[in-house]
Amino acid sequence: SLKQHALESMTFAHGYVQKLTKDIPDAKALYQSCPMDNHVLWTLGHLATTYGWFAILLDAKANAGIPETWNALFGMDSKPSPDASKYPSIAEVRAKFESSFAVVTKLFEATPESQMNDATATDGYGFCSSKVDVALKCAWHDGYHVGQIASLRKPMGVAKSK
Repeated sequence: SLKQHALESMTFAHGYVQKLTKDIPDAKALYQSCPMDNHVLWTLGHLATTYGWFAILLDAKANAGIPETWNALFGMDSKPSPDASKYPSIAEVRAKFESSFAVVTKLFEATPESQMNDATATDGYGFCSSKVDVALKCAWHDGYHVGQIASLRKPMGVAKSK
């Protein structure tokens, strides 16, 4: 079904982010090959924050547990900083990355197949137009950022992921 395909795409893309970040040492989480790069800590925080937004697109009352202060750190208009003191710990960011994805996944799974083409519960600002689009854009967004992570691995000296 369309719903199952979208869920599988979302889960696959999230799994790829997990795969490419699991063996990056915490000490390299802020590595940037140039100042414009999105480092791993920012990327995981950004994805966690975005999953929180995806959750409210599925259910306006959803709460993915993302602190409001994270919008300034990891939201759409934020910029990665090499200063670790500006961020929560990498362990906290990794945990929110996982827990917020679990929330959006649970909400998507609970959405009936008959509502897949229904409009999002809150304004998708032209990025997401329907409930199924939330899962598809979640997969696309993860894929977009996983490419950035992949490009950092070699210059940071992390071996090819198996």
